[in-house]
Amino acid sequence: MHPLHALLLLSMVLLAACGEEEAEGTPCTPVDEAPTCAPLYDPTWENVYTRTIEPKCAGQSACHGPNADTSVEMTDEAATHALMLQRYVTPGDTTCSPLMQRLRGDGAPLMPPGVGLFDAELCALERWVHAGAPR
Repeated sequence: MHPLHALLLLSMVLLAACGEEEAEGTPCTPVDEAPTCAPLYDPTWENVYTRTIEPKCAGQSACHGPNADTSVEMTDEAATHALMLQRYVTPGDTTCSPLMQRLRGDGAPLMPPGVGLFDAELCALERWVHAGAPR
């Protein structure tokens, strides 16, 4: 599959969380306050990808893993493009970023399905997004 096709397909399935449709019309008011939580790890892209996205979202049994129905491999580069270019992450905005809404279950199906992320793990992603989602 051509890499651009894979990115487009990944962007379509990223917020679908194992086939569930994205919630439409969820009202959101940006909040400019920094998260006050304690992150599980230093909130760099490398840590966010290797310690959360790769194992919880792109692993063998994960929704965006190689054995998923989507058959889209979520590599570091593909995840970066899908999250940033498809605007699933709004740098600096932890409240209205669609990815953060899904990770918190704010009016949308929870990602990853089931128990979601640990609070300290979610905190690391919130701090990464609040810092501008630096690559």
